[in-house]
Amino acid sequence: MLECGTHVLAGLLELEDGRALGRACSCGGTFQDKKRQSKTVRSLVGNTRIMHTHQQCTSCGTWRSPEDLVLDIVNTGFSPGLRRAMADTGGELCFEKAAGFLDKLGGVRVGAKDVERVAEAIGKDILARQEENILTVLDGQPPTSTQTPDTLYIAADGTGVPMRRKETQGRAGKHADGIARTREAKLGALFTQVTTDEKGNPVRQAHSTTYVGKIESVDTFGPRLLAEAVRRGFEQARRVGVLGDGAVWIWNLASEYFPTAIQIVDYCHSHEHLSGIGKLVFPYDEKARKTWQKPFSDLLWDGDIPALTMALREVPLEGKSKEFLTTTIEYFNTNRERMRYRFFREQGLFIGSGVVEAGCRSLIGERLKCSGMHWSVPGADAIIALRCCLESNGFENYWESRRPTTKAA
Repeated sequence: MLECGTHVLAGLLELEDGRALGRACSCGGTFQDKKRQSKTVRSLVGNTRIMHTHQQCTSCGTWRSPEDLVLDIVNTGFSPGLRRAMADTGGELCFEKAAGFLDKLGGVRVGAKDVERVAEAIGKDILARQEENILTVLDGQPPTSTQTPDTLYIAADGTGVPMRRKETQGRAGKHADGIARTREAKLGALFTQVTTDEKGNPVRQAHSTTYVGKIESVDTFGPRLLAEAVRRGFEQARRVGVLGDGAVWIWNLASEYFPTAIQIVDYCHSHEHLSGIGKLVFPYDEKARKTWQKPFSDLLWDGDIPALTMALREVPLEGKSKEFLTTTIEYFNTNRERMRYRFFREQGLFIGSGVVEAGCRSLIGERLKCSGMHWSVPGADAIIALRCCLESNGFENYWESRRPTTKAA
């Protein structure tokens, strides 16, 4: 069956001569034929040989192969369909398993290294297209979004990715030897809400979550998140909320790029800080701890941070425990406007950042943090971009955008 497919494909490819691209070069010159050679292309149905023409511009000297451009096989011997399958499986599984799945399910035999190269190349291309969009947004010329969301949420978080030793040289780590083992990947998750349930709880719109992520500083991650927010209708949304775990960099980013958004600290994280005090007061008696902690939890749930911090100041702790208490009180005071949980609930807003936290675990953790994995920064960035595209249901649009623009001969 695969051999029949190979013969049919070969016959179809013979009809493609790249003539639709025309002869004009971007410099104003004209491409002239120089030679024709055969080329083997590996596809999902097997190996196929095609003839492709080498052309050179008479003005600037640029070389090209029109058949390769039209068929999207420039500098590769893998067809678009096979590359797509390799990137899809390589984005979900370790490269060796991905190669095994392609062989077992499709009879396509490629090496693990082939899958790695193709998956990372596709991820790098996705990143390059993101960079172009970021520049248009920063230049004040973003494409007009067709989306007009009622409520758009922008959530951000970070998670460590295990790195090769050369990628962490000179970076301080948490281990006893002081050497860093990871680099932080920042992840943004954007989703929309159009309604609440019968109890007034917010409901996330189905299939509305998209992701962007990279190992980079806040200075470059901010524009990345902004570009995706603009694409998702940030400027047309009735309400915008920024969700985070309380990390300072998230709120600095929100204030700079989304100054009109409502900032909300994840309720579970704020409650964890409160639970930390309870464990110091009752380290061994969980029942007594819960009873003692309930009045404090009620104040937090109501968003009455002034009353909560006043009550916490009366907690009898000494030494390092007292220092922890003081730090926690400062945390609540600093974020009191972001912890108006009663008000947020009355407005039908989300008060949790679970979407982006789950993304850190599943999108990044399940693929890049498996046992024995150590990444280079470019390799990790490529796979993160690829997985973001897959999880955002943007892979079909990406491949559609790769189609070459043709001109009349």
